[in-house]
Amino acid sequence: GLAGVGQTAARRYVAPAVATNDGTLVMSTNPPGARLFVDGVERGVTPTTLTVPRGSRRLALLREGARLYRGEVIVPLWGARVQQDLPPAAPDLTRRGRAALRGDCERDVAARGSVDGVDTGLGCNTPRLYVEAGAHTVEVYFARGDSTHTERVNVPLRAQSTHVRVKRP
Repeated sequence: GLAGVGQTAARRYVAPAVATNDGTLVMSTNPPGARLFVDGVERGVTPTTLTVPRGSRRLALLREGARLYRGEVIVPLWGARVQQDLPPAAPDLTRRGRAALRGDCERDVAARGSVDGVDTGLGCNTPRLYVEAGAHTVEVYFARGDSTHTERVNVPLRAQSTHVRVKRP
């Protein structure tokens, strides 16, 4: 006779793998608590684990009092793990110099200002920043949308602060 006749043969069907364009990004910072932006979109606070499209992703990390971090990560199918140190920002600009500068970025709390290339560690809508009188370069990075606006401003020596209004590009 035939072996196995009358017995049900076990068959295994394996479902085809579902193609995905996503990978996992595990993001942590030292110190923790930074706002994370991926490709100009706010995605949470560190530490966090996200599903993001695979490929090259632009990252921005904002934490009050820490230097702004902007970088890029490649997220493969198996994911990426990023640990980023966020060192303290520049010396306190709220107490240096005799002339005052004040930023206004349309209430965008995801904006970060720098003066003469020095990261203030503060959002754009800041208290007065004291600088020496004269010409200064003010740069504002808008994390939402991942864009930068740069402006030259002359800050006179006077009792009132020089108000710099910056509109998102």
